[in-house]
Amino acid sequence: MILGANRISMVPTVDDICARAYRRAGLLNEAQAPTTVQKNNGRLLLMDLVDKLSAEGVYMRQVQYGYVALVTGENAYTLTADVIDIVGNGAYIDPTQSQVQFQASSETPVIMKDRDTWQGLTSKSAQARPTLGYFAREAAQPTLYIWPTPSATENTGLIRFQFQKERADLTLGTNTMPFERYWSAYFVWSLAAVLAVDNSLPLDRVQLLSGEAAANLAICKGYSKQNVSLVVRMNHTTGWESRRRW
Repeated sequence: MILGANRISMVPTVDDICARAYRRAGLLNEAQAPTTVQKNNGRLLLMDLVDKLSAEGVYMRQVQYGYVALVTGENAYTLTADVIDIVGNGAYIDPTQSQVQFQASSETPVIMKDRDTWQGLTSKSAQARPTLGYFAREAAQPTLYIWPTPSATENTGLIRFQFQKERADLTLGTNTMPFERYWSAYFVWSLAAVLAVDNSLPLDRVQLLSGEAAANLAICKGYSKQNVSLVVRMNHTTGWESRRRW
């Protein structure tokens, strides 16, 4: 028997977080459940906290791989409404590749540029294998522009992108939180702090909840960074070279 074998299934729902936050704030006891009004209020406040995290650059479970199929003569591609940005550069995979799911034998970078760079292209009608891209997130519908335009079948294929998408709807209480499980404690403490303010609880209670929320946020943000080990090297000049004698 392996202890904790079912831990993977213990993913809290939105309503789980809300109920725990009300109890953490001291607004409900263990035997009480949030009312419908309290649940709706908690969900809205939780959405505010999640949106704030996005503004701070926390995109857990929000960045997903996706593919854009190129068409001869087309340089503009409308993406799904839930795509709000593209992270990093794309990877062009020519149509001769049969294994596109991270097993292509050859990929070509498609460098993402800003609006001014796209505006400055003097020959937008150029046709060849795409090498540049611009994501127009300010458009009515998210639109990807590529350059040069695919000129023939051999220049079509796919481009793989890292799409930053909108989070799951938190107004539905049965949805699970769109974060790794280790974020749960932060959301409970942070939502409890907001509820304490809204319900005019004593200042020391609010400060306690806010302090715990801030501590948990720092831990979670540090752990969520997808980095490899770093080695720091420092170069500096000295007077030793001038004294060296051979």
